[in-house]
Amino acid sequence: FSLRIDQELGQRDKIYGRYFLNNTDSERVLARPAFNEPLWGRTHLLALNWTHIFAASDLAIVQGGGSIVSPDCLWVLNTQVEFSADLMLVESFY
Repeated sequence: FSLRIDQELGQRDKIYGRYFLNNTDSERVLARPAFNEPLWGRTHLLALNWTHIFAASDLAIVQGGGSIVSPDCLWVLNTQVEFSADLMLVESFY
């Protein structure tokens, strides 16, 4: 499943967003078939960006994103979560 937003909010603001969801269903195959086990996991990815123009040569960009990876099986029981964000102020880029 994926979703994307790309929109201009007037002349000075633009937003962009993307979300992705993936469900994985497979099997861990071992040398002895009696010990095979199902594997499944879920991944969420998110990216956001907002740009605001203050003047012809000044703008601000706020962007961030993150991911959540959740493998769920008998031999891996952990969830990895990562997020980041940053702000950029650009002045006089002419």
